Amino acid sequence: MKPVFHPALVNDVFGDPAVYVDFLFEKRALLFDLGDLRNLATRKILKVRDIFVSHAHMDHFFGFDWLLRLCLGRDIRIRLFGPAGFLGQVEAKLAGYTWNLVENYDTDFTLDVTEILSETEARSARFRCQSGFRRETATNGPFATVCCLTRKISRCGSAYWITKSRVSRLRSKKSCTSISERTA
Repeated sequence: MKPVFHPALVNDVFGDPAVYVDFLFEKRALLFDLGDLRNLATRKILKVRDIFVSHAHMDHFFGFDWLLRLCLGRDIRIRLFGPAGFLGQVEAKLAGYTWNLVENYDTDFTLDVTEILSETEARSARFRCQSGFRRETATNGPFATVCCLTRKISRCGSAYWITKSRVSRLRSKKSCTSISERTA
């Protein structure tokens, strides 16, 4: 059976951490961690729709600025997931730039950011280019979005699971089980 997704390290094993997961027959991809992304082709970065950041050390979050630069002026929505405190870290990075020209853009690049507070709770906010990346629509709630996405990935043989502010790789056996069965 042909795999549905194709994971690949962006850098060598000694470089900044970043795993790119391309979905076969779909125009989307995932990233696990945002290390140095300069080795990843722009066309691949523009396919990314979901990013999971284990923690915001420089080697895991350095590529955020490059991603931001490539997506500006494009009508793209990216969902970012990270540990507790991640909303503030994204907001601080965005606040480090002057956004006085973006309200005139025809497109509205959007970041939907979720920080994982526990295995069942999360807090989210939206940052839109046309509003100067000011924090909007802060919400709290259950951690359903990532669980559903991870369950979909797990059917294919392996999955990444975010829990307690880190990304752990789960290796499945020959028969795939859902995340809920694995974590129970």
